[in-house]
Amino acid sequence: MTDQTQQETLPRFSQIAQTNLHYLAWAQALIATAGSLFFSEVLGFLPCILCWYQRILMYPLVLIIGVGILLRDQRARYYILPLSILGWIVGLYHNLLYYGAIPEEFHICTSGIPCETRWIEWLGFVGIPTLSFTAFTAITLAMLWYQPAENADDDVLEDVLEEETAPAQPGYLRKSISALIAVAYVVVIVIGVVSRAVPSPQPVNSFGPVSSSTATPEVSETQSPDLSASYDPELVALGQQVFSRQCSACHGQNAQGVPNLGLPLVDSQFVNDRTDAELLEFITTGRVPNDPQSQTGVIMPGKGGNPALTEDDILAVIAYLRLLNS
Repeated sequence: MTDQTQQETLPRFSQIAQTNLHYLAWAQALIATAGSLFFSEVLGFLPCILCWYQRILMYPLVLIIGVGILLRDQRARYYILPLSILGWIVGLYHNLLYYGAIPEEFHICTSGIPCETRWIEWLGFVGIPTLSFTAFTAITLAMLWYQPAENADDDVLEDVLEEETAPAQPGYLRKSISALIAVAYVVVIVIGVVSRAVPSPQPVNSFGPVSSSTATPEVSETQSPDLSASYDPELVALGQQVFSRQCSACHGQNAQGVPNLGLPLVDSQFVNDRTDAELLEFITTGRVPNDPQSQTGVIMPGKGGNPALTEDDILAVIAYLRLLNS
């Protein structure tokens, strides 16, 4: 093959690739959607609030990109990119939070399933947030570089993206956005690798700040597990509220348990055999899936995944559990 032939073949191959990038974007959206449903509906992994936001932005892309392909819509990128870029931004925040790069005061997952929950960690650092972020990155880059086979001459937005008015710098805006997305993605991956490689000063099974103190001496040493009648009714009521808001997703509304997720806490030998201080320490610290004593293989995040829970909140939950077990 001559040099001239090679020079003609490479641009032609690049053009063919660009005109088919919408298929790559659609396949990625389909895989991400199927994967998230498999994790939640088959494996029982509960989505956090940020996961739901990303699902809201990802799931429609399967249909939107698919319809754009069927209609051969040359302007498909302009109604696909807003969703994928917004999902990419949410994914960026989620991953920085997941890898501990965002200070606690900027956390938004203060109820329900914690956004830092490590359901899976492939290769030691790739979690579900990383998979979602990767999907949005691939879709966004694919649609940024997607080139319809036939361009509309009056497409003003295309003129802006391609910078046709500035021949000296073709596609400058698109290249800049793509470079920013690629660099941010690499930075997140590096942060993820480093965060898992460097030992954390907290216990490895802690998913929230561990309290600097345990229960007060009066509670930890004198409170017997079977003295449910001695708990203040207001304390029990508070515990029921906290439990319903924070613990029921895994253990059920009435602490009856959720199959393959959270064990029943009613008629629980684990609860009845431990003092309030021991339960306080356990709830504060949590338990990782590979703990030898884990019966479900599912993570129990410290403080139920809510770093804002106070020691008094947890003691109220314990009082509520004592009442259920009395």
